Amino acid sequence: MRITWLEDRLEIQSPGGLYGEASPANFPQQTSYRNPVVAEALKALGYVNRYGRGVLRAQDALEKNGSAPAEFQFDAGYVLATIRRRA
Repeated sequence: MRITWLEDRLEIQSPGGLYGEASPANFPQQTSYRNPVVAEALKALGYVNRYGRGVLRAQDALEKNGSAPAEFQFDAGYVLATIRRRA
């Protein structure tokens, strides 16, 4: 995971690209986990309340804040999320 804070945006890059059944066409509705044991542990510890909702919750929060929605770029080697500074 790489997080870059720039003057006009925040970039969050996750290595590995989309996984399993997830594709740019069905993102973020389709969920697939590289490590379901870690996913379940995070849920049990309270860091995850419902699988497959994080991106949608973030988009809702950005909208309520008056910010543009997050932008996503997909590559075989990574997923890049860009959150632009509110104008």
